[in-house]
Amino acid sequence: IRFRSPREWYRLLYCHDYWYIFPSTLPTRIEKKWTIERRGYRTRVFCNGVLVVVTAVSNVTCKDSDWETAWSREVSGIEFSSRSDNASVQYYAERWELDGFALVN
Repeated sequence: IRFRSPREWYRLLYCHDYWYIFPSTLPTRIEKKWTIERRGYRTRVFCNGVLVVVTAVSNVTCKDSDWETAWSREVSGIEFSSRSDNASVQYYAERWELDGFALVN
């Protein structure tokens, strides 16, 4: 997720080759709590409890030829780049039993 005036952008690694503007208007509150949920090939992104992105990785949505290899793996960790992340304060990760994963930031 990238914050730039006047809009915020998002990109899925190993799928998108460029950044997308969020299809929904984000909540106006300055402090934002992000929840990123992945179940199989489907990803949902919430901002302050509001659903702002629903997408699925596929041959149609992904430009990266290695998308299926990357997205079929189990999540083993989360990384925030110290070079580009200057907004995150904390995060909590939770794994669900039914092929799910959520990141709350």
